[in-house]
Amino acid sequence: MCYDNDGFLWLGGIDNDIRTIISNNKELGLLRFDGTTFHNITIPNLSKSTNSVTQLYKRTDGKIIITFNTESKEKMVLLDPYTIEFKTLQLDASSFSKVFSYKEKDYILTKKGKLLTLNEIRESFVLNPVFSFYNNVPQRFKLDSSTELIFDQNYCLIGDDNFPIIITDWNGNILKQYSNDTFRRNRDIAKKKFWIAEAFKYKAKNYTIIDSEDELYTVNFEMLNVKPTKKTIHLENILKTFEDKKRNHIILSSKENSIIFQKIEGDSLVTLCTDNTLKNATVIEAFSEDLNNELWLYYNNNLHQYTFRNTSVTNYLKEYQIRAIKQKDAENIIVATESNGWFNLNTQTQTTKPITITEDGNSVTLSSRNIIIRDSVIWSHSYGNILKLNTKDYTAKSFRHYPIRNIKALNDSILVYSTAGYNLMQFNTNTEKHEALLATDSLVVFDIAIKDNLILGATDKGILKYDINDKSNTFYNNLQDNFVFMCSEDDKGNPLFGTRSGYIYQYSSKNESFNIVYEDELNAGIAGVIIDGDTWWVNTFNGVVAFNRKANSSYRFSEKDGFTHNEGNRYSALKTNDGIFFGTLKGLNFFNPNDIKPRENNSELRLLKANFYNENTKEYKDVYSRAVLDSYEAIVLPPENRALELNFALKDNLGLSNAYFYRYRLNQNKWIDLKSQNFIQFPNLEAGIYKLEIEALNYSKEKIGTSLIIPIKSTAFFYKTWWFITFLSLIIIGVLLYFLRQFQLRKRLQDQFALDLIQSQEDERKRIARELHDSVSQQLTLIKRKAQSNAQSEISELTNNTLEEVRHISRGLFPPLLKQLGFTESVEQLAIDIDENNELFVSTDIENIDDDLTDENALHLYRFVQECINNSLKHAGAKAISISIEKEKDVILVLIKDNGKGFDVSSAKNKTSLGLKTLEERIKILNGELSIESKSGKGTTTKAKIHLS
Repeated sequence: MCYDNDGFLWLGGIDNDIRTIISNNKELGLLRFDGTTFHNITIPNLSKSTNSVTQLYKRTDGKIIITFNTESKEKMVLLDPYTIEFKTLQLDASSFSKVFSYKEKDYILTKKGKLLTLNEIRESFVLNPVFSFYNNVPQRFKLDSSTELIFDQNYCLIGDDNFPIIITDWNGNILKQYSNDTFRRNRDIAKKKFWIAEAFKYKAKNYTIIDSEDELYTVNFEMLNVKPTKKTIHLENILKTFEDKKRNHIILSSKENSIIFQKIEGDSLVTLCTDNTLKNATVIEAFSEDLNNELWLYYNNNLHQYTFRNTSVTNYLKEYQIRAIKQKDAENIIVATESNGWFNLNTQTQTTKPITITEDGNSVTLSSRNIIIRDSVIWSHSYGNILKLNTKDYTAKSFRHYPIRNIKALNDSILVYSTAGYNLMQFNTNTEKHEALLATDSLVVFDIAIKDNLILGATDKGILKYDINDKSNTFYNNLQDNFVFMCSEDDKGNPLFGTRSGYIYQYSSKNESFNIVYEDELNAGIAGVIIDGDTWWVNTFNGVVAFNRKANSSYRFSEKDGFTHNEGNRYSALKTNDGIFFGTLKGLNFFNPNDIKPRENNSELRLLKANFYNENTKEYKDVYSRAVLDSYEAIVLPPENRALELNFALKDNLGLSNAYFYRYRLNQNKWIDLKSQNFIQFPNLEAGIYKLEIEALNYSKEKIGTSLIIPIKSTAFFYKTWWFITFLSLIIIGVLLYFLRQFQLRKRLQDQFALDLIQSQEDERKRIARELHDSVSQQLTLIKRKAQSNAQSEISELTNNTLEEVRHISRGLFPPLLKQLGFTESVEQLAIDIDENNELFVSTDIENIDDDLTDENALHLYRFVQECINNSLKHAGAKAISISIEKEKDVILVLIKDNGKGFDVSSAKNKTSLGLKTLEERIKILNGELSIESKSGKGTTTKAKIHLS
């Protein structure tokens, strides 16, 4: 094990099944532990025979040398924890030792044949030989992780389990070599070999543990020997020593079901502690950067962290729920637990001892909320009794009354106690009688405070005030939080009340008011308050808060600062001359306010792992390299695989992860709480560009360090991209414009065709009218005259009638008076002609619009009126028809009505009636709108609205 420069723990061990009879293609890997999550990082380019990591050694530059147990030539690599890049050290050797440090240089012992070479490992990860010598022992041997090197200014000691101890100088000259007898090959496996199993340094002395010896040894380089001391160690099972970089050491041994922690102090071997919570260990591995703070142990297939902080918080009765505390005298404090009775705490010896309470010769276990001491008598209570105890032998006498929640002393003879759903009560210690003061059957009175002649009760519905003198009562239930369950007082004797959601109210007797003097940031319930100058120490259900009223600042202490539990317990706060006691759900804590200090936290969030789809490998891939992760301008997610997983952690925070909380948001949106979870998963992140912001919060929900900002680009499918949508839109618009253009062109051609058709009709009518007038009419006139000259009156009359008919047809084909009389007079004349020559009654109301019409438009409008009249004559069978033409601003309104038989307009349109089509085309030519309303038997109304603009 070892830390990297950011305080993350790296672990290496046996990751594969090392049995040769088992086929295993699994690659050997390392584990990086961030305090919550283990990341498995594969070591590349290793042979299949490489099955275990035997050492992780961090250099001064932060890179880690990894030593393997292997048969191949790839025996050692250098890892950069930031880039996750590996560099292989080429060793021209058959075996090698682990890495050793001496005077800030790194060394390794290599073997080739029987030639041993001490090498310095340069910063460039190449070997620089220091000296070599031949180890001329008859047996074969191999260097490995059990090989020990002990350095001195003038000497080097080499120990191994395959050959005897050798001491050389720095030129490779062998100055002493122990006897080889015990290392010769033989069948006597019970014969002990004298070899160094463990080694460490303490106060300039090199200590060793010799295999199977129960005594510590020291190395005396002046005498060139290894000699025993008088310090006995435990050797019943596994034994391990560890030395940190500050030369602190620890000796670990496994005995029965315990792990024993020892060290040398002065001339003695002392036991620091014993952990008997686990079964007997089979393997122990240890690591620590600073043994004054912590120790990591691996045993029984689990990783354990032990902390040895020099804390300013002293813990007592860690397994018990503390319920009440009272100072008995200068040295002793009485502590009442919830269900395990009373204890005496001696502040001088810092020891606790159970207090045996008896009543009528029988042992009694009490759960008390308050303890009142008067001379040789202790007054307390249980759930159903007021108790009187002798301070010397703790014999008790009970005064039955149920229920009892809490008691307080009103004066020298009166105790007042609260109840749940009963009465506010008093007990006279002289008469030993109970008396009801006030009915509180609708309340749970948790605690009471006494101020002068007032009894103030903390209840589940507000605060009750009872006046002893006039027996009046007032109930206050308009507080911010009416669930009040704790009473205390400030340094001036003013009552304080703590609530379930973290408010502290101060009672003012001057104006009969309750003022908020503290509001907990985490809305944690108030368990107790101790005033110490400007600082209020508030024991809450979520840590102990140091609240400075003057500066209006606060800091929350918790388990990470040495407290036994984060949830404080009510009725268990005590201030002494030496400091403050606070009880919790598990244990009692003592601290001196001058000694306990907020811990500085310089942690910063680091992105440690990202998993997303790799376009090159076509698979989801874990990216561990922080150099790569930090280099991304944005993490790009392809459209078909938009899943993303991110792992992050606070550096230098191992073992404390549960004391921190995380949250994130996307693009400044609402924060999403992750609690203590240090990873985020997006199964399918919607397409878009995001700024992912991650924050770490401490126990008080204060931000730690700076936010971790991660740009993310989740790409859309090409058909959802803006450029594709724009391109497609342009194509659609172009096609629509093309069809619109074609439609407009077709419509224009149709309109032009209709106009040309109508114009050709008019031209043809004009030609026919002219032919009739100029040719036929003249011929008929000659015939008429000739008949008259020959006195052929019958022929003359018949010819005259025919001539009038031709003239009538000619005028119908082309009105010759239209230019002479104008539109208005022409329509009037048309109406007169129709009226005179037919049974149809024609009425007109025509406004003079001649100046608003061109000759061509006048002709079209005239034809329109003419055709409407003809339709009424031919098809409608109408008896009357009205014609109205008027002008309104820039619009000519034409309204023609008849009382004929009517027709189905929609049916006629569906049949593409030529007459209706002609009417529509003429009005369209006039830039107008036509509407025809008709029903069977109800006549026809034709409306035309012609725009002049």
